Amino acid sequence: MEEVVDLSHCTVDSTILLAMVKEYNDSLWIRYLDQQRIQHILLERSGMGETGETYLVGDDFRLRSRSRFFPDQKPLSITARTEGVENTLAGNFGSNIIKYYRGIPVFSTYHQLDLPGVNWVILSEIDVKEATIPLAKMRTKLVAIFVLVTVLAMTLSLVLTSFFSKPLLQMRDLLTLMSKGSFDFKVVASNPSIEFQEMFSALDELKQSIQQAIRFSNEIGALNLKTTYPSNPQEDQLGKAMILMQERLKDYEHREKQNQLLAKKSL
Repeated sequence: MEEVVDLSHCTVDSTILLAMVKEYNDSLWIRYLDQQRIQHILLERSGMGETGETYLVGDDFRLRSRSRFFPDQKPLSITARTEGVENTLAGNFGSNIIKYYRGIPVFSTYHQLDLPGVNWVILSEIDVKEATIPLAKMRTKLVAIFVLVTVLAMTLSLVLTSFFSKPLLQMRDLLTLMSKGSFDFKVVASNPSIEFQEMFSALDELKQSIQQAIRFSNEIGALNLKTTYPSNPQEDQLGKAMILMQERLKDYEHREKQNQLLAKKSL
């Protein structure tokens, strides 16, 4: 029969002392395990940060390995009756946020040490405060990114709004002038977009067409009936109406002249 015996109580400084005991031919064969190697493995700090620690606790709730935070104290003088130790001794292994033997909240992973004859618990823990520092930094970065994206989106929105609204407001002002009968202005597109260029070009053509109709109507009003309409009136409804009015005035003038000749002849 072979088993491991905990002899830590027998050492002067309460360091780990485990012995492999085996009964052989009515005698006991004893071999001590290298406690320095065990302690070295437990004190390995790679990836453990500033507050991480891996340690052993016996079923009497006392430390078996040297504490990283109390290196001058004997392990057996430190009590670690924590939730992780109690759960493990009850057969419930796992991970949780619990209070450390120093009274500080930690992320803890705990399990039973699988050695025959030894009922020890091995725990690996790190302070919650330290473990959440990367999360806090990430949250700060995400907030900064969100603010930056929001500012950029608002700036882009203002730029696009100005880009599209300025030519529309300009066109509104020009149409307002035309509605009041004022055509003494030059249509200049303030937006390089092809669509806006075409809109302002159409507006300029409309203005020129109305100005031509005004000049034509002024000539007709001055009874200059020989004037010609400056553009093709085939699709210009206003032009058609003006030319029709011109033809009727010509017809009226012609008939008036005939009536005057008849009146002279009758005398």
